[in-house]
Amino acid sequence: MGVHGLTTFLREHKQSLATTQQLPPGASHVASNGASHHPLSVVLDAWSFLYEVIYCADLPWVFGGEYPQLSQLIHRIVHAWVEVGIELHFVFDGQSYLSPFLQAMSFREQDAR
Repeated sequence: MGVHGLTTFLREHKQSLATTQQLPPGASHVASNGASHHPLSVVLDAWSFLYEVIYCADLPWVFGGEYPQLSQLIHRIVHAWVEVGIELHFVFDGQSYLSPFLQAMSFREQDAR
């Protein structure tokens, strides 16, 4: 569902709302002396992240069921971010997902009333 105008607001005010962080090449969450760095916290819109990964992955969904490959890809992305010291926070906002089957069943129950 989202918040009406949020993307536009963030785009127009990004200079005052956010900072750009550059991670050095070969960055890790553990320094060479073994001490942990403070992680960089990042909040992600979970649905947008998932949709973008699905779109960019170009998996052959013709027959469906490409979930193991999708799961491996998401694991690789998240693991890579954590390895360079990013602390991830996924936010699932808006309406919860209803599978097409459950949605059809819900409509049938409403029609039966």
